[in-house]
Amino acid sequence: MELLLLVGLVSAVAILSRTRRDSYHGTGGGPSYEDILNSPTEPPSHQPELTNAQLSAPISPVILTRCGVPDSMSVKIQAAVKMGRAIGVTVTTSPTNQTIAACIDRSVRHLQWPVSTKTDFVTTTF
Repeated sequence: MELLLLVGLVSAVAILSRTRRDSYHGTGGGPSYEDILNSPTEPPSHQPELTNAQLSAPISPVILTRCGVPDSMSVKIQAAVKMGRAIGVTVTTSPTNQTIAACIDRSVRHLQWPVSTKTDFVTTTF
């Protein structure tokens, strides 16, 4: 665990695990996957309205090429989807590269899915 002092309008201390540091959590223009998953407004359901194929189809390897992901890098993309858009995204790269993760995050936020009023969750690994 690593201790990190956050300074802003309110100072706070947060303990971040290695996984948290190695992931790009929603700073590409919106909330993270975890923010939406842990949101009290709509509890996650194990019965998504969209199929797994519908949820994973928009996330293609083309994004990786556009963002300059080397063949030696593994990428995990987690997206919370509602009303045809990604409303929460987390990207994890190994080895860690925040620039590439931010590019993927922004790209995923611009994708379109079939419209569903329910929040669905998808994880894709390359």
